[in-house]
Amino acid sequence: MQNAGKFEVDPSLPIGFDQTPNQERPESHAQWWGVPYIETADGKFIVRCLDGGAWDRPTFLGERPTLEEAIALCEEAAARPLRKCESCGATTLARYWGPVTTFMPGGKPEQVNICPCCQEIAA
Repeated sequence: MQNAGKFEVDPSLPIGFDQTPNQERPESHAQWWGVPYIETADGKFIVRCLDGGAWDRPTFLGERPTLEEAIALCEEAAARPLRKCESCGATTLARYWGPVTTFMPGGKPEQVNICPCCQEIAA
């Protein structure tokens, strides 16, 4: 593992990191929420981040030809806001929350934010 500024390259990730449903992740994965990192493969730089974009693995953010471009993508990703669900405790990228138009009791349409992990309507 090496560092690219504040981002890690080919980090030693916890066992099961790439195939664990977000709501089942152990505490050892918590330090990676919202933290982009870089993996190398075939001379390319792949940027991923555990941000709730995928229900069972880190989100693929992109592939870049140079380390400098991958770092720039990490910086962009790290600046995006996260939101924590009060119901299930999941922390996900805020943009995955909606808003979604739903019909409330009485048939009136209303825009609400829904947790992408537990599907609860957020305050």
